Amino acid sequence: MTHLIAQICALSSLLIAVTLAVNCPRGTYKTQNTCKPCPATSFSNDENLRRCQRCQSCFGSKFRVERQCTAISNTKCGCVQGYMCSNDACDQCMAHRSCLPGQRIVKEGTSNSDTECTGCDEGSFSKTEGEPCIPWTDCSTKGMFVTRNGSSTQDRECSPTPPRSIQARTYTASTSTSSTTPQHSPQFKVYPEKDANVLGILAAFLVPCLFIPFTMFAVILTRKRHKRMPKKDDTPVAQTEDDACSCHYPVKELGDDSTDSSQDSLLTV
Repeated sequence: MTHLIAQICALSSLLIAVTLAVNCPRGTYKTQNTCKPCPATSFSNDENLRRCQRCQSCFGSKFRVERQCTAISNTKCGCVQGYMCSNDACDQCMAHRSCLPGQRIVKEGTSNSDTECTGCDEGSFSKTEGEPCIPWTDCSTKGMFVTRNGSSTQDRECSPTPPRSIQARTYTASTSTSSTTPQHSPQFKVYPEKDANVLGILAAFLVPCLFIPFTMFAVILTRKRHKRMPKKDDTPVAQTEDDACSCHYPVKELGDDSTDSSQDSLLTV
């Protein structure tokens, strides 16, 4: 009897040891003394789990599935281009930052990281948010002059005519080279707007100063000419009146008296 009890106790201890020795791997769960596989849409990523976990669902237009769910791993969700996960579980997607005007992208954003930005390189610019940096316009290739230099947010401005500063420098250089003693010769700068104002003021003073003396001289000269001219006689000239009758007696021609007397004598006979 005693021997039977000892055998029963040994068998119980063996059963307990076997039960404790059951090791359920990943992808299964332990139920009583056996291991069962995880059902579909569930997983177990550790050993000897009593139950499996439900797979995550990547639901929404901003999500995408990066790795499907398996018996030993959960679904890995990610965000579409232009968005990133807000946390490790990626249960929410946030938009990437946009580089400001005057900046360029150093590193594109991914599903797990944001966009990295930095300033545009020297000689390039970007005018709008998110726009890549582009080089300044090369005015010389178009045969034009730079009127305003570019910046990180604005392009260069070109013109077919040189700016005033270049004209002034050119004029200064030409005057300094033409002088025999350039080290002592003063350099002049051209300021078109100031020169125009000075010329206008000078003209306003010089025109009256020239016009008034000229007018006075003309008046004096005219008076002198009038004094030198002789005075006209204002006495009216007597005119003989014609006879009221313009008829005249016939003038008798003078001839030989003897002839006339002879003719008279003949008539009387």
